[in-house]
Order: sequence, then C-alpha cells, then structure tokens
Amino acid sequence: SAPVKFQPRLVCVLLVAVLAAAAVPAHAWLANGTPLCIDPSDQLQLVTQSDGTGGAYLAWTDARTGTYLIYALHIDPNGNPVAGWPFNGLAISPSVTNQTEPAIAVSASGTFEVAWHEGPKLRLAHANAAGAVAADTVAQGLVFAGDSHQIAFDTNGFIWLAQSPHSAGSGVVVVRQGWAARKTLVSNNTNLGATTLVPDATGGAWIAWVSYGIGRTDLLGAHVTASGAYAPGSSPAGDTLCSANGAPDGLVSVSDGAGGVYHAWIDRRSSNADVYATRLLANGALAAGWALNGTPVCTAANAQTDVHVVRDAGGGLFLAWDDQRAGPDNDDIDASALASNGQRRAGFPVNGLAVATGASTQIQPAIAAHPDGTATIAWAGLSAGLKGFDIFAARLSQHGGLTPGVNGTGASTFNGDQLQPLLVPGPGTDALVFWTDSRDLQNDVYGTRLAFAAPAAVDEASEPRFIITRVWPQPAHEGRVSVRLTLPDERAATLALYDVAGRRAGTVRMIAGAGVHDVTLDTAGAAPGLYFVRVQLGSEQREAKAVLAR
Repeated sequence: SAPVKFQPRLVCVLLVAVLAAAAVPAHAWLANGTPLCIDPSDQLQLVTQSDGTGGAYLAWTDARTGTYLIYALHIDPNGNPVAGWPFNGLAISPSVTNQTEPAIAVSASGTFEVAWHEGPKLRLAHANAAGAVAADTVAQGLVFAGDSHQIAFDTNGFIWLAQSPHSAGSGVVVVRQGWAARKTLVSNNTNLGATTLVPDATGGAWIAWVSYGIGRTDLLGAHVTASGAYAPGSSPAGDTLCSANGAPDGLVSVSDGAGGVYHAWIDRRSSNADVYATRLLANGALAAGWALNGTPVCTAANAQTDVHVVRDAGGGLFLAWDDQRAGPDNDDIDASALASNGQRRAGFPVNGLAVATGASTQIQPAIAAHPDGTATIAWAGLSAGLKGFDIFAARLSQHGGLTPGVNGTGASTFNGDQLQPLLVPGPGTDALVFWTDSRDLQNDVYGTRLAFAAPAAVDEASEPRFIITRVWPQPAHEGRVSVRLTLPDERAATLALYDVAGRRAGTVRMIAGAGVHDVTLDTAGAAPGLYFVRVQLGSEQREAKAVLAR
C-alpha cells in the first residue's frame, strides 16, 4: 500500500530541537535524549546492534521520500555520527517499492549488513564503518513470502539468513553466503512461526522456530553446518526443544559462548503465560542441569510476556520480562539470572527479581550485558499523571543487586511518549539506549548513554571481588593485549582469548593469588576483529571485549 503522507512538524519544535543539539559540546549526550533522526516523517521498526567498539549501528524505515525506505546510522560512543554517516541517517538502497522490516548484523571486523522486505523479495546491502554502501548478492532475487527473517554473521565472517514464511509445508528457509541455493528445513504440513538464528563455533548455525500442528504447538530447532548439512545429532524432521502442551511463543535465542545455544520462550502449559529456558551444548545434547522441555524461570500468577535474554560474562543467562503477577492490567518488569548449568543464581528469588513495580504500567524490557558480570535493563514506564511513557533504566548484578534500586531512574522523561527501548553495550560497563520518541508529534529516533555505579547485593558486598577491570589498548595492535583483573582468593584462574563463537585464539595463561593482576596475552595469531577475554575461576567466568587490529 502507498505510504501515509505525513504533515510537516511544527517549525518551532524543530527549531528548538536543532538549537538544543547545536548548543551542546560535540562529545556529550543531551539530557532526556540526543536526537539521532528527526526528519519530518515517522521513523518506524527501529533495530540496533553494537559496533563492537562502544558505538552502535541503527536501522529503520521511514517515508521521507514518499516511499518507505531503509535508513541506517553509525554512531560513536559519544552519540556522534561516525564520519560518512549523516545525521538523520543514510539511505541504504533507492527503490520505488516500500522497504520494511529491517534486520541487521555486525561482523567481528565491523562490517554492517542489513536485510529488509521489498515487495515479495528479501533484499540485502552492506556497508563499512565509514558508510560506503553496496548491494549484497546473497539473497537478491529470491522470493520470500512472510515477514519474519533473521540475519547473522558466522565465525568465518559469512552472512546467514533464515526465514519462516508462515505457511503450511513451506518449512524454514535458510541461505548462507557462498551456497549455490537456499535450503529448506523441515518441509511438512505445519505452519511455522518466527525463526531465530544463532551462529555456532564452527561456521554453522542454530535455527529454531515455533511449529503449529493440529491441536498442539511445539518448539523445534535444527543445527546446520557451514555446508548446509545437518550437524551430527540433528534431525531433518527438526529437533524437539519443547513438546509440552503449552502453546509456546515469543522465542528468543543467544549463543552460550561455547558453541552451543540458549533458548527462552513464553509457555502456557499451566494455562498462564510463563517463562521457560533451555541450553543445548555444541554437540546438540541438552546441557546438564537443564530440564527436559525447558527449565521454568518464572511461573508466577497471571501472565509473563515479552522475554529478552543476553549471555552474561560468566557464561550464564540474564532474562528480563513483562510481568503481570500483581494483576492482569498491572505490568511490571522482572528479571532473573541462571548459571550455565541451569541453576538460579544466588540473590534472585524464585520467579524472578522485581526491577520495576511502579504504580503505573512498565512495559517493553530491554537488556545488555557488561564485562564485569552485570547487565543494564531499560523499559518504558507510564509516568505519574499519565502524561506519557518515559524511558527508565537500572543496572543489575549477577547476585540480584540493583543500581539505583527498584524502579531505576529516568533516562528520558520528556513530554510525549518514549517507547520501544533498545539496548547495546557501550564503553566499559556503560550502555547505549535508543528509543522511538514522539515529543514533536512524530516518531523520531533518540538515544543516550547510561552509566551506573556497580550494584552490590547483600551476599556479595562483603566478599572479595572477581572482576575484569580493564582491557587495553582498544583496539589492540602489535600482537598483544593487556588485561587487569582482580581475584578473590588464592585459587588459580585461567585466562585466554576467544572469538565471538567461543573458539580459543592463542594459548591459555594461568594466574593465582588474591588481588589485582595485570596479564598480557599474545594475539599475534589472531585475525583482526572482535574477541572476548575469558577468565575461569572454578565454576565462575568473567568476560570482557577485546578488539584486535592489524
């Protein structure tokens, strides 16, 4: 259908916004949010990912030209557009056909890839960090019915696409850069729901989906190698992740950092919508400690919906969701943390920790993990007096500590609605949050940087800390990177560098003794890109990013 013709915004509102932005030093975020795109049309379907160096890529669709086109922006950690990327965004591909449903991926080397729907076809384009855009041929010309697609880079830097066309017998369509043709998984007579796509440690990928059969709904998955073959142990009929009669939906997935995958979903086996999760090892087996058909994360009264997950720095899982246990129309935000063995971490109550319980509605949680084992959670909360939704945030520890406390603090409390927050890790333990903002009566893109003090829970406040406090230089040159860490006792810890899929790069170092240690890792054999420094102490892990350059 033709795009809506939008009316120009009020001139005075636009002038105030521009003057406010110009009056602030270049390396500063504005109070209540920095405008990133305020073009006189609605910016819709916003998506974002970290660029691996403290900044972020964003993409959305808007109709400023009369046709909905995909625009993108690359910003640095200070909120400035990176050179080559204009304020208000860069048009990715001209078209006379509406472009919608953007999905993005960022490689370890910083290459940006965006996929979108254009009529009945799925299109792609890529750009480098400086905004040089080119069409991508991975799926050009392929017709993909439906609207649910995922895109990711594997450990070899190749692009993967997966889509569920939402029709009986169509299966899940998968394409990988370099394949001669797309591959269809599980072609049968069931309707398939939204698909998730997670790279494994060997250039392959984990794909999962909801299968709507006659009288039942299941979660299924497949593990596919780089060649498109099913990985050992994976079935052409689909591997059953959950066959409990619970009408699951809202499936989300993330790498476990060791070649396997975490899945979480909303499950109605108890007649209420609850939160469940599971973990599969690199060989496809259910990880020890996780329950068949999913480990219950929250089975409190009424509905739990809209679950979001990230892997924590210890190899476990943070989860945040919309919770209605206080009443069907009283939405709160709750969270939990599970260790890699499926056990709830100390400090988190059964059924989750209250993060936001204000008298008004709290919805749309988002979450980002940090290298010290904490995470930032953001959400949209209806402000006092019902003047509109604002963006709030708090920082959460692995042991249930919250800074600044329950209900967090306002990241943006300007008039009008601020909704649909999205989070990515920023520099150090900061986070970048972006949202859709209607302060000038249109939907615009705003963002800010969140910096919270480290939270301390009762059970950890008096214990020596186990943390990574610094990785330098960033990016690292000359074949080495330095790491500063603190160990809580005399036990020996191991230290090594891993790529984004959990493969070790270089040798393992061992360090022992309570206190602060500076350790240098040899990176001469590692290709440029994004890596993680991983420290293992007994059953606990800590991770921190390391960017390597030539």
